[in-house]
Amino acid sequence: MRRRRPAGGPGRRDRRRPCRRAHPPGGARDRRRRAARARVRVRRLGPGVAGRRGGRRRRRARPGGPGAGDGPVSDGPTPRVPRFGPDAIRTPANVVTVCRVLFTVPVLMVVLDGEPGARSWAAFTGWFVLWITDWLDGWLARRDGTTRSGAFLDPLADKVLVMGGLITLAVRGDFAWLPVVIIGVREVAVSVYRSAAARHGVSMPARPLGKWKATIQYLAVAIALFPPTAGTPGVADAALWVAVALTVVSGIDLVVHARRPPTTGGAPTS
Repeated sequence: MRRRRPAGGPGRRDRRRPCRRAHPPGGARDRRRRAARARVRVRRLGPGVAGRRGGRRRRRARPGGPGAGDGPVSDGPTPRVPRFGPDAIRTPANVVTVCRVLFTVPVLMVVLDGEPGARSWAAFTGWFVLWITDWLDGWLARRDGTTRSGAFLDPLADKVLVMGGLITLAVRGDFAWLPVVIIGVREVAVSVYRSAAARHGVSMPARPLGKWKATIQYLAVAIALFPPTAGTPGVADAALWVAVALTVVSGIDLVVHARRPPTTGGAPTS
């Protein structure tokens, strides 16, 4: 009787040895399959969506790991570098601010030439352009970098424009003098208090209510100059009294939220 040899013994090939793959991973066949799947995905989802979903993300380098000497790889947008430093003076934002101050005088002269309640599109258009420049110089300052000169010129230009418009309309008879005087007293008082507080190291940053206050003041003058509402009694006065209320409340809010600098060892830092 013939004796059977044990599996794996001499003279017999080991059947457990893995066979060699005809198409290795990452070869030409796998590349063709991936390209075909990508084409199907583009046809189904569109080129923009497929590109976003199919793209690979860069890995962040771990501290101490490979590539740590080159710094971490960030997937987020690169922070914008300001074009101008805090001591710059000749900036686009400052140019717009100075132009706003210079054009305030001719616009107010056009407003003053009209009779009370007169419908003057020229006066309204000039005021609207000056209002837009207030937004424009703020946008330029945020894009190019804020400066100390801009922080001084922009509020000054706003006060000159707003108070000039209110006083001009009061002289014409469109506005009563009482709300105009209240707004003027508040603006002067806050400016004096802010200057005195700065000398004592107290910071009074701008508040959101101040932005709303300035917007309503601009809007009250615009309503008084807008031809369809210029002759309507009560509409501009209502907007003006809303501006008065916001002016007083924003002044109180500014004083309440004044901040002192941090102290070190019990002594204020300058």
